[in-house]
Amino acid sequence: DPGARRGYHAHKKLHQLMFCPHGSIEMELDDGREKIKIVLDTPNKVLILKPGIWREFVSKKKGSVLCVLASEKYEEEDYVREHGKFIEMVNEG
Repeated sequence: DPGARRGYHAHKKLHQLMFCPHGSIEMELDDGREKIKIVLDTPNKVLILKPGIWREFVSKKKGSVLCVLASEKYEEEDYVREHGKFIEMVNEG
């Protein structure tokens, strides 16, 4: 659904490759110092995220699809799910 938001996390060690094969997804990215927005709206636009980037995704068109390839298997311990803790992690690092 347009306007639907997801993400709300960062990773400690996981790398990800993302693309949108259908629709349009706005990526809101935060490294703890700077925030940027990137729109994935064609299959040939690819975003590679390194660890330590807070991400939020906003669907811009109905039926939008975000494909994500991950460098590691799922581990809950790798997630930072509170923005305040993310900022602490960035400032410690």
